[in-house]
Amino acid sequence: MSKFKIFILALCFIPLCLWGQTKSGDAEEYQIKGQVIDSLSKACIPYVTIAVAPLEKTKHPVKLFASDGNGNFNARLNSPGYYLVSFRMVGMKTVNRQIHFSDSNKLIDFGKVLLSNSDNKLQEIAVAGHKSLVQVNIDKIIYHVSEDPDSKTSNLFEILQKVPLITVTGDDEIKLKASSEFKILINGRPSSLFSHNPNLVLKNMQANMVKNIEVTTNPGPKYDAEGIGGIINIVTVKSKFEGYDASLNASASTTKANAYSTYLMTKTGKLSFSGNYGYSWNKSPQSNSRFYREDLKSDQYKYLSQDGNTKDLGHSQTGGGEGSYEIDSLNLVSISFYTNHSKYSSNSFLEETLEDVNKTLAYSFDRHNNSKTNSNSSDLNLDYQHSFKKNGELLTFSYRFSSSPNNGDNYTTISNTINYNPITKKDHNKASSDEQTFQLDYVNPLTKIHNIETGIKYILRNNNSHSNYYQIDPFMNEWIPLPSFADNFDYTQNIFAGYLGYSLTWKKLGFKAGGRIEQVHEQVKLFSNEQPDYGTKNTDCTPSSSLSYQLSDTKNIGLNYYLRIQRPGIWFLNPYVDNSDPHNISYGNPNLSSERCNGFYISYSSFTQKINLLTYLSYRFMNNSIEPYTFIDEKGVTNNTYRNIGKAQNPGIFIDFRWTASSKLVFIANASSDYVVMRSRDGALKSNGLNSYIGQSIRYSFPNNLRVRLSGTYNSTSVGLQGKSSPNYSTSIQLNKDFLKEKLSISTRVNNVFWKNKSSWNTTKDSSFYIHTNNKTIGRMINIDISYHFGKLEKSVKKAERGINNDDVKSKDNKGK
Repeated sequence: MSKFKIFILALCFIPLCLWGQTKSGDAEEYQIKGQVIDSLSKACIPYVTIAVAPLEKTKHPVKLFASDGNGNFNARLNSPGYYLVSFRMVGMKTVNRQIHFSDSNKLIDFGKVLLSNSDNKLQEIAVAGHKSLVQVNIDKIIYHVSEDPDSKTSNLFEILQKVPLITVTGDDEIKLKASSEFKILINGRPSSLFSHNPNLVLKNMQANMVKNIEVTTNPGPKYDAEGIGGIINIVTVKSKFEGYDASLNASASTTKANAYSTYLMTKTGKLSFSGNYGYSWNKSPQSNSRFYREDLKSDQYKYLSQDGNTKDLGHSQTGGGEGSYEIDSLNLVSISFYTNHSKYSSNSFLEETLEDVNKTLAYSFDRHNNSKTNSNSSDLNLDYQHSFKKNGELLTFSYRFSSSPNNGDNYTTISNTINYNPITKKDHNKASSDEQTFQLDYVNPLTKIHNIETGIKYILRNNNSHSNYYQIDPFMNEWIPLPSFADNFDYTQNIFAGYLGYSLTWKKLGFKAGGRIEQVHEQVKLFSNEQPDYGTKNTDCTPSSSLSYQLSDTKNIGLNYYLRIQRPGIWFLNPYVDNSDPHNISYGNPNLSSERCNGFYISYSSFTQKINLLTYLSYRFMNNSIEPYTFIDEKGVTNNTYRNIGKAQNPGIFIDFRWTASSKLVFIANASSDYVVMRSRDGALKSNGLNSYIGQSIRYSFPNNLRVRLSGTYNSTSVGLQGKSSPNYSTSIQLNKDFLKEKLSISTRVNNVFWKNKSSWNTTKDSSFYIHTNNKTIGRMINIDISYHFGKLEKSVKKAERGINNDDVKSKDNKGK
């Protein structure tokens, strides 16, 4: 056995050894059983929620389960004492029974437990079998964290993995319906902390501070007509609290990535605050790449090949906080801020050769490139919320300012040349994006079944980029400016928006519809004699609707429609030319327009005692999608940019399956597949194929707070307009152990244990060229996380329930260069 395998086994057994040294818990030897039946028909009642709680803490169950399909139940507890057992079912009166376990009374047989009908009509669809945990509403799924016994000892990141439609990959990436395009809100409004560093906050936020987690896959008209896959809304407990809650965290991995962070929540009187600070340092292992291009229309620039490697080094600091002040019971002021500062450098080496059609060497050289980047971002949010005497009626005014200045330098040296002139050059780019937003929201529940919401919004957005290029004078050893290559770009947006939404909940039927209108004024200055300045004015109307019907207490079906737009961000618009590789350059396109996407989907959900199933059948299409576009110019240089050339149709299916085998063992699997049909608007480019995703995880909880999670993901070949990319896969083995009454947590994770390195490829082609690239990066990684939690905070920070959420911009994270 290799030394590495011995090390892996030893590392995985560390938590097990620590577990063995702790005191063993009592075996689960106290038992309750019986059967739930209807008091009138005497028929059995399936999937009744049964909660067992200590008599002195009836709101904190230690056991939460459901009867089987015949109404039978059988459960075990590990401690004697007095308990309250509650039997709850949709549309029926709750039955409570008191019991007492002792050494002489270890088995309690309830026999027949009778439930009778309730006079209360159902207004929302509560899921039988997990009624207190999962609820299906018109356009969202609600997970009741406060009813989950694990919330007393778990952080929110662990609870999030239990929520339907949400999965967490082996490297802790959160996905909603197998997609990374979603937003996290808190109490219905964006949070600076969650927007920029969600994993850090989720891992440090105790689950007992949260009431519900809501998952929305069809955001209503209140939200910008963003092209996102959905929203995760975290609803905190509204009660008041006193005290503080804090944690310290450290993380290290074999890839030489380290991170340290701290998190704090506190409240005194009417003033509350939460915040965090984090520092990370990363020295990436060397990655290797190979690039091959064949020019199908040129004999002179026929075959181009590049072999190289890259090393990255960088560090970043993040900090942010949120505070609120309750003026009185009806008025609340909230403020939040975030700041990030990052410095990264990259060193690469490349050998390049060009051959003509006869395989005769045209030229060759070695290229050394060093790039340094300073990236900063910050934002400030102010919210004022007024609550009316009518429950649920709210008026909110919000202001947001955000700024993202960035600058970078590239240094390139070309040496060891054959038929090519040695060159030493540099370029400097300074870019920024500033944004101010004003928003007013009003929501009014007109009656028990009717509800309206409306609002207005104004955004002023300024993007700019200024680039300068220099070349070294070999005789004077001085940098000579190249003014003919300079790029300057200013881009201003004024966006005016208004929305109106209506919802109806009547018996088993739910309906929600609304519309949003957005008018955009754009002004572009290019500072160029060849390209004139220009301005545009566009108006977009974006309707959305949701219809749901309750088939039974455990089944629901829904029909949804949406129209979304997505505007190009600075990374798509910036005309700055990255020519660190002079024969393979990249730049943005300031002439891009917004994407428009229409989508439909049918949803079906079924929840039982053991099995949860969610299925989505979808279809979407767009006629002007922003796509990466590659072409070879007359000088044989590969140009990489973006254009509004895509026309796409995507029928697809998504399945989320969860099996609770026992209170300790949970199996989760989800899969998505969509068939992509793409073509350019001029018909010159066409592609089609299947994009698929499969993810699974198995969690098992041992006694003494030891947990293990095995997970894996697989993404099939990805189809693009001009080519395809290789499949992607990952595996993870993770062990968690809590100490010191759950205050100290140690986690060990091994990613891709079977692959020391991972390879990926990408092909790009059209009628004039063919490009194939290969990349080889580190695969196997070992990571250790340590978290220490201390303090006492009874309840959570109260915040405005509405706020600004600007998600209309297509960012670098989605399709950046």
